Order: sequence, then C-alpha cells, then structure tokens
Amino acid sequence: MLGSIIINVVLAGLAVSAATLDLQARDSLTSCLTGTTATVQSPGQSGFATASLAFNRRLNYTPAAIAYPTTAQEVASIVQCGAAQGLSVTARSGGHSYAAFGLGGENNHLVVDLSQMKTITIADGVNAVAQTGARLGDIAQFIWLNGQRALPHGTCPYVGIGGHTAYGGFGLYSRKAGLLLDRAISAEVVLANGTIVTASNASNSDLFFALRGAAPSFGIVTAWTYTTDAAPTSLINYEINFPGGKTNLTSSVLILNAFQTFAVSNPDPNLSALMPIGYSDSANLNIIIQGTYYGTTDQFNTAIAPLTSALTSISPNVTANAPTDWFDGTVYQTGSWDVSATPDISDTFFAKSLTVDSSLTSTLDYNGWATWLMANGASSVGWFVQIDMYGGFISTIASNATAYTSRSDVLNFQFYGSSGNNAFPSSGTTDGITFMNAMVSNLQKTVVHAYPNYIDPTLTQTQWESQYFGANMPQLMAVKEKWDPANVFRFPQSIPIGTANSGGISKVLTPGQTGFSNAVLAFNRRLSYTPAAITYPYSPEQVATIVKCGAAQGMPVTARSGGHSYAAYGLGGEDNHLIIDLSQMKAISMNTDASNNVDVVTQTGNRLGELAQHIWNNGSRALPHGTCPEVGLGGHVAYGGFGPYSRKSGLLLDHATAAEVVLSDGQIVTASATSHTELFFALRGAAPSYGIVTAWTFRTDVAPPALINYEINFPSYHTVSASQAILILTSFQSFAMTNVDTNLSAVMPIGWQDSQHLHMDIEGTYYGTVAQLDAAMAPFMQMIASLNPIMNTQAPANYYDGTLYQTLGKSWSVSNGDSSDTFFAKSLLLNSATVHSANYTNWVNWMIVNGASGPSKWWCNIDLYGGVISNVADIVTAYANRNDILNFQFYGSSGTDEFPSNGITFLNNLVSNLQSTVVQAYPCYIDPTLTTTQWTSQYYATNLAKLIAIKKAQDPTNVFRFPQSIPTA
Repeated sequence: MLGSIIINVVLAGLAVSAATLDLQARDSLTSCLTGTTATVQSPGQSGFATASLAFNRRLNYTPAAIAYPTTAQEVASIVQCGAAQGLSVTARSGGHSYAAFGLGGENNHLVVDLSQMKTITIADGVNAVAQTGARLGDIAQFIWLNGQRALPHGTCPYVGIGGHTAYGGFGLYSRKAGLLLDRAISAEVVLANGTIVTASNASNSDLFFALRGAAPSFGIVTAWTYTTDAAPTSLINYEINFPGGKTNLTSSVLILNAFQTFAVSNPDPNLSALMPIGYSDSANLNIIIQGTYYGTTDQFNTAIAPLTSALTSISPNVTANAPTDWFDGTVYQTGSWDVSATPDISDTFFAKSLTVDSSLTSTLDYNGWATWLMANGASSVGWFVQIDMYGGFISTIASNATAYTSRSDVLNFQFYGSSGNNAFPSSGTTDGITFMNAMVSNLQKTVVHAYPNYIDPTLTQTQWESQYFGANMPQLMAVKEKWDPANVFRFPQSIPIGTANSGGISKVLTPGQTGFSNAVLAFNRRLSYTPAAITYPYSPEQVATIVKCGAAQGMPVTARSGGHSYAAYGLGGEDNHLIIDLSQMKAISMNTDASNNVDVVTQTGNRLGELAQHIWNNGSRALPHGTCPEVGLGGHVAYGGFGPYSRKSGLLLDHATAAEVVLSDGQIVTASATSHTELFFALRGAAPSYGIVTAWTFRTDVAPPALINYEINFPSYHTVSASQAILILTSFQSFAMTNVDTNLSAVMPIGWQDSQHLHMDIEGTYYGTVAQLDAAMAPFMQMIASLNPIMNTQAPANYYDGTLYQTLGKSWSVSNGDSSDTFFAKSLLLNSATVHSANYTNWVNWMIVNGASGPSKWWCNIDLYGGVISNVADIVTAYANRNDILNFQFYGSSGTDEFPSNGITFLNNLVSNLQSTVVQAYPCYIDPTLTTTQWTSQYYATNLAKLIAIKKAQDPTNVFRFPQSIPTA
C-alpha cells in the first residue's frame, strides 16, 4: 500500500536524511572515493576541521567527506560514489555562499571541492573557458592580461566563479554588459549518473536554461565558457558625498526617493550606481553614492545630471577620476584582484536581499524605513545596506530565457549584519536575525523578488521559490526530474523534483530510511508511534496532492504544525498515519484594509515565536496566544490559543478572520464568516478533524502602550503551609468569581515543597499602569492580607519586552531548536457553577502527603480565565468553554527518564482529589486517556452534535481521523 502512495505522490529520488553516516556506510564511501584518485578528507582526519569551516562562521556543518578532484572525470567518479551511498552531493567553488551551501547547508553532504581545477584559457581571443575552481580575481586578471578583455561580475576577488555564475553574477559592469551568466555560452557539467556533457543553446538546451540561475540543483559545472568584451577604453569612477558626511531623516529620504526615481527613468546603461547606507547616530545615517561610468567625463556629467539635480537642495559633492585603463578602474572598485597575495577572510553574519521593478517601488516606505534605521541602528550587529541600480542590459533579456528570472528590476538591496569574530547574537531583543528581518520588513512588508547570490537560508520553501525563481519554477522542476531524477544534487534550497502537475514534494521519509527515526520522535517522549510516511510539502497544492493520495489508500491523514501535541496527535496518536509536516510552509505577511484594520496572514508551519516577532516588527502589533515560542500555531489556534493577553483580547482563534484549508477531496477553500461558514465554525476549536489548515488570517491589535509584569510572593518566598495554601486558593477562586478587570492576567504555579509545605506564588501581567494594577489586585490582596503578601512589579520598555518576561526562556526566538519532555498532563476548567465542587482542603492535604510519590517533576498552573473570552457565545465557535473563570493544568514529567508506572495514576488522583468529576477541560492540554464520553463532553459540550453534522458533510469518508477526532455519526 505504501508503495502506491509513493508512486502517486511522485516521490522518486527522495532525500536521504542528513544524519551521521553509520560505520559501514562510511567505510563503503571511503573505499569508493579511494578509487577515484582524488584527494579526500574525512571527519577525524588532520585538516578536516579547517577544511569544513564555512566562510560565514555563523554556520557550522560537518560533511561526510570533502573530495578534491583535479579533472572532470574525477568529479564524475566522486558523484557516482555519493549517489551509490544515497548521499547529497554538493560542489564548492569559492565557498562564499552566505548560507554555506558549498558545505551542503546541512550535515553529511559529500562535498566536491573544485579548488584544484582553476585552469583558464582564451584560445580564440574572445571566448574564455574557465574551470570553476577559479575565483573572480583569477579570471579578471587573466582575461585582461590576455587581450585586455572584460566580463561583468562582482567585486570580491575571492568569490568562486561557480556559484557566482550559477545564481546571477551582478557587478558594476552589469548594466552595460549583463550578468555573468548572460555571458555564458556553454557549460561542461557532470550529471547525477556521472556522465559529462556540454550544455548550450544548441545542445542540452533545457539543462543550459536551468544552469544559468540554478546550477547547483542540476549537476556540477566543471567549466564555463564566456564570451568576453573588449574592455572599454575609457571610464570614470565617481562618488557623491553630502555635507558633514551624514544625512538627517529629511535628507536621507530625499536621497532614497531621488535614487529610486532616477533608477526607474531608464538611465544610460553605461552608468553604474550603488548606495551604501550605514548608521551614524539616532538622528542621522551615513549615505554615499558611487559607481562607474563607461565613457568620458562629459558623458558621465550628462548621465548623472538628473540625479544630482534632484539633490541640489542638500548640496551633493561629486568627485570623479579617470583611471589609466579598464583594469586600473576595476582595481579602484576592489582594492586588488590578486588572490595569491593574501589569504581569504571569513565573517560571522546574516544577510537578506530584495529587488524591485518599477511596479513595486510604491511598496517601499523610505520614510518609515529611515526612521526605523535611526531609532534601531545602534544594534548588537554591525550592519550596512547596499542599494545597487539594476536594469540596463540585464532587462533586455526575457525573464524566461534563463532560470534567473528577475529581469525587470531597477533596484537591488543587500542587507548585511555582522558580528565579526564574535558569536552572532541570537536571543531576545539582541537577536541579529530578528533585527535584519525587521530591517527588511520596515522597508517592504512582503518581499516579492530577491537576489539568490545574497541567499537567505531562513526563507520558507514557498518564499525562496517565489522570490528567487518566480514563474520559472514549473520548468525548473521538470528539468530537475529529467536530469537528476534521484535528487543527488540536493540541499535546503535546491529545486525539487517534479512537474507542474506532480506536486514536486521536497522530501518524504518512510520507515527504514535514514532520518525517519528522528523525524517520528514525539515532543512527548512518553509516546511513540510509527507513521506510514512523513511528507514535507511547501504549498497548499502539494498538501492537496498528499491528502488525495492518503484518501485513495484509505489511510488516516494528519497534519503536524509544531508537533507539540501532548498526545502526539501530530503523529496521528497511533501507528500508520500519513503525516503532513507543515514546517516548510512558513510564509507570513501583513495587510492593512480600507478601514485600517491590520491582518497577519500566516502559514501554519510558523511557530508562536515567529508570529510574535513578525507582528511586533511590522507595526508593533499584538495577538493573544501562549508563551512557548516553539509551539506551532496550527494546533494552538485549532484548539483555543490561551495566553496572558487572552483575558483582555480573547483566544487566538477569536482573532481568526479566515482559514485556507485543504479538504478531504483535495479541494483548497477559504473558510470565513462569509464563506464556508459551517466549516469556519468547526475549524475554530476542532480543526484537525475537518481538513489541513495551511494558513490562518488573524486580525491583530495595536500593542498596548503600557504594561506591568508582577509577582506576588510570601514572607517565606514561595513556601506556604497547608492552611496558607488553602487560604490562597479559596481567595483566588473568590477573586475570580468577581468582575475582575479584563486588563489583568494571573497565573498561580503550584508544586510540592516538602511534607508540610507547597511551593506557590501568583504572577502575571497588567495592561496598564502600576496604579491600575494595584486597584485591580486590591480585592485579592485584602483577602490574603494575613499572609503579608509581597508584590513585586516591573515596567518593561514596551509590549514586546514585556512578553519576553512571560515566555519560556525569556525569548521568542526559535533559532536555538526545540526541546522535548517525557510527561502526562490533564486539565480542568471551572465556571461560577462548578467552582463549588472544588475541594481545596482535600486537594492541598493530598498534595502535601503524596507529592513526593509522583513523577520527579510535577506542577499545577491555575490561570485566571474569563474576561473577553466569555464575551463570545458558546455556539459561535467549536470551542465551547466560554464561561469559565479558572483553567487548571496538571503536569507530571520525568524529564529524560522513563515515565514512572504510577505517573498517570498520580496525575489522575491529583485531579480527582480536587474535583471528583471533571465537567469541562481545555483541549490544548489534551489527555489521550479520556474515554470518548469524557472527551466529547469535556472539550465540546453542547457543540458536539453540530460538529458531527459538519464532519459528515465535510469529511464523509473520515480521512482526517485520529483517536479524539470528531466522529461522522
């Protein structure tokens, strides 16, 4: 049956996981590579650690081996060795990939280092043949010294020609002569099966199309042939500076707008222009404009005049010099082309890019951007932005003539943040990646085009495919399927196998494959299930394809967003589910409607941390949700989405205005209050039973301007006796039953201290001032006054900093990876009618007596509920428990140890000694041990009958089924 699924989804040549090779596989690889005659370095050998260092020291990957061929034939033998072992094979030309894709961009690639293949010839005086181990400095010097020839390319001498040509190859000469890939007339390339072919417009033309813009996905180019130009006989290097060497907000915005207007006007293609931007101080930026004109001084003055005229009011100072010849002029741009004089350098950095054509320039907010740069520019990373004027000759080539598609753009932005020799900051408000992302989003909310030589490894598959390859993707996928059907040349942003109709799913793991065992590990290690397969789509269309495959086989289909289900329902909650892992679907954007409502549209592969950071960085917006950054928003919103901000603003699902969802028959629909309304009802509280939600739209709030984080402790700090605990609990319940200020959140963590004491405090956030907090908490503080409570407060600088206090780890960053636990949890919700059944005296005494006998780590959190949550009627959404005032979570963990045999009994007793019969519970703290009668009643109450009817209508064959899915009858 599984074989049929694999055929239907067109999963040929799926990627082998990047796990470490086992000894047998390593021995086989070593034996095979030994027979190639190439020099090879393997892990553990002297020099391997240095050889595997990335140019970008922020990134660290360990290849399976690094081979150093000297001929195309040796490259072919190495490729065959890697393919035979199921390894990803990756070429390294100069090693300057911003994402370390020359090392594979992940562990365990077989790296083919081309540094020993550097021969360059120009036999006919025009066409240069260069092996791809050559650097830009090598080829610039060679073609000048052998006929005074020129090519368009970048200005860093150490960059390898392999990757530079593969993804574009832009430089100062490009507006006049095109990208470096535009000068390529043929390529010698080693294919996945070890065949060596020549690709050109006359031979293997489809492959030649793909190589010019996406070469690393299709083969290893061992040599490019370029048509060179006779070097221009005259050129002018110039620089435009501004008084004082810095520009205030008004002047900066004037320069930016003038530069854009000039770029749109189709200026003389002999003129190159770039604008470096840096931080000066909180009121100024450092901006200059510089470039080269390929012609005379008079011609330069005429070409630049429209720009300088637009800047007259700020007195631009133009300086120009005429170098002796073309080569001396390029040395002015680079410093030196000689790569033998000094060794290459490295950096620790993160970079992004965007390019815009004339239709997109209106999406750039220069005033808001310059304001943001001045306010935030004193960052934890050293940064610059470079804006290059694009167009000219580049735009004369059709966007579908080469894989490189961004032909109509007029500006190219590079955003670069570096920490030099220091570790790149990656947490809290100093997170360098968050800072750079915010730098881009404050200029353009949603990036449409980007430049792949400034490659960004954090983009989702949907993002990089769209931004780098656009409408050329279907053709590239078809070419990939033809030339690399086994997907030998794969890496995190390689072109996937497929055609426009096949789905081109990037990765599928099945039992027995390397990496499968890690991929199926549950967040809750107490549970272990074996899916039939795990798929990793990157578009709703691919999700639809997978759903239809599973349905055709009669298999249950399950989505995994963040994988944090307490019951491992992201793995199906039982064996043999077809899992759709949404981690590659992380697009997120902000939209403002005519009424100035600000919505965020986010795919469900995003985590809460990513959502929180994005909406704050794009307009200081807020949403109510939980405090664990790594939790996937898919499951969180599906079952509620409660957090500290919820009493003021509702559950996360209450902010949903629309959902893009794949149904059981593969249809992709949008459900909202006006379309598929019954489905929209069901999705907001029980989504996994009805379809795969691929994107949610949420209406965001303006973040509260003031908030106070607080903690209430007692004279013995967190330690309280039984009588004190009972007083605190009964007082907290009485307080909850009053009309508590909705601006107040409060949570009470409880744990075992010793045989006479519990560990307790109360903490939370007030969205307002200290005086308002004091007034809101006064009734509760009076109830427990005999305990001499102490309330400590903290006023963060802004809403975002305040939320960091609430989060686990004090950061929203998800870059440090997720963790796991071994645990069992339960919940209960109490409303004003059921609170009287809570027996706090019995509960406290039971905890003190039995607390040492449970799992090694157990606790209970009691959240103050209600507020705005209760303003929504039970029947408006599938989430039914609206009138509750307290939310209890009971959690028992054994950490990395096996869960104790009495652990579930202990947690059940922990609940039953408080309330003998649970009436309502919170489905985000899902309990897989409940009976059908229990979970249907506790989670869905009177909404169950309606949900069953909707299930029967939307998923009649019960494709989306799992142990606690809504039944069809």
